[in-house]
Parts: sequence; C-alpha cells; structure tokens
Amino acid sequence: MLASILGTVGSLIDSLLGATIQASYLVDKRAVSDLSASELKHLKAVQLIAGRNIISNNMVNVLSSVSTTVIAMLLLKLLI
Repeated sequence: MLASILGTVGSLIDSLLGATIQASYLVDKRAVSDLSASELKHLKAVQLIAGRNIISNNMVNVLSSVSTTVIAMLLLKLLI
C-alpha cells in the first residue's frame, strides 16, 4: 500500500513540476516539451504555450524521483 501511495505522490510531483517550471512549446501545431536551447535557436515558429523555460523534462524526472525517495525515507523513519 505504501508503494502505491508513494507512486501517486511521485506522479503528482512530476506533474506539478512539469506544469509549472518546464516549458511547453507549440511547434508545427504540436505541443513539445523537451527542446534544447540549440533546437530553440534553429526553429523558426516556436511559441511558448505553458510553463517556464527553467528546467528540462529529464531534470523534472530526476527531481521528482529524488523528492519521492526523500519522502519515502522520511516516512520510513517515522514508521519505524
């Protein structure tokens, strides 16, 4: 049960970070969320549609994994 709860928490953290600090762009009528700085320079018609260009999708995944692990460790410490 704890694993299910932590999985849900990790998913929520990932969604929150992705929606707030990860940029999503409109490129050729498609939403794209994982563009590098060099790709942004070479594309002509790019429009920021959501979020901010602070971190990449890979960084969002790392941050959500690390924060979920820290939460799990704290919960285990409280339960033991």
